Amino acid sequence: MKHVVAAALLLFAFSVFVAEAEDQPQTWEEASALWERLLDEGDCASAWDLAWSWAKAGSAQARTDLASAIALFGYNPPGDPGDRYSTLRHALILVVYTDFHDEKLNKEQYVSLLNYIVDEKIGDENEFSPTQIFRSCVFDKDNMKECQSYAINIGLVPEFEYYARQVDAISKISERDALCPNVK
Repeated sequence: MKHVVAAALLLFAFSVFVAEAEDQPQTWEEASALWERLLDEGDCASAWDLAWSWAKAGSAQARTDLASAIALFGYNPPGDPGDRYSTLRHALILVVYTDFHDEKLNKEQYVSLLNYIVDEKIGDENEFSPTQIFRSCVFDKDNMKECQSYAINIGLVPEFEYYARQVDAISKISERDALCPNVK
């Protein structure tokens, strides 16, 4: 009898898990509609959790959307002070780890965002600086993996996994939630 009850409980728990999994968005395109709604409602923390989980899972479009929201609209990850340096760092790292061959992102959109970050945010005029050399790589090549490796090797950005661990650790110890002051 104990085995029958245990089996019934396991079957019930599994069916609840499957039902919850079916309700979850299966693509970033589906999830982005929820993300935008959460931002519109001012639920910045939930919006961050959703987009960040997709960005960490490798979604190029989620990374681009986060980079755009950070660079263009002042969206701040949890624990982030929101200063110019932090904003620039998050946006640049996310955009470096976006591959314009993935999903629905095209090279023109990518280059436009990269140009905005480098020109407007960094203001780096030195053609031999790491950011300018990375930008040249993007313009000259269609292989983003090569440009990403270069950005890591010259110290422009850390490995993405290391960056993700930093963001998660700061998020856990900070009392500051994600902020989305100008995102609508």
